[in-house]
Amino acid sequence: MTKSKNFLLSCIVAMSLFGFTGGSALADATAANPEVYGSWELLTIERAGMTIELTLIINAGEIISSNTCSFQDYSVLAEVSSSAVITSDEIRVLESKKVLKEHSPGFLRCNASVKEGNMQYQVAGDKLVLTMEGRNETVELTRIAR
Repeated sequence: MTKSKNFLLSCIVAMSLFGFTGGSALADATAANPEVYGSWELLTIERAGMTIELTLIINAGEIISSNTCSFQDYSVLAEVSSSAVITSDEIRVLESKKVLKEHSPGFLRCNASVKEGNMQYQVAGDKLVLTMEGRNETVELTRIAR
């Protein structure tokens, strides 16, 4: 076997070993914090007899924006999801999406949306702190369920 073929074979073997040994350690270092998964309350607004509950649901590979709008005995749920890459400290939302739901045409409208982009996160007990990429502001959510 020539030196160049021998060198190429050695590189392939080394990369394969990295994939089976060192590569898994690398993947573990970027794995999502399991505490981030679950339902998080962002905000509840009550005004003029109407209630709007904004919730963020984080699952493996997915983020869901869920809004419940209520007025008297009527309620509408608007949910939208996007694929997401979740690492040990970041959530990358891969697609922007919106949805509008109505109880009946023109009555009790509720919308939900997700926006493509990156968020840094930290979990501290029952709190999830999100920092949007490129902004110096944070948003704090409270855990609803795991």
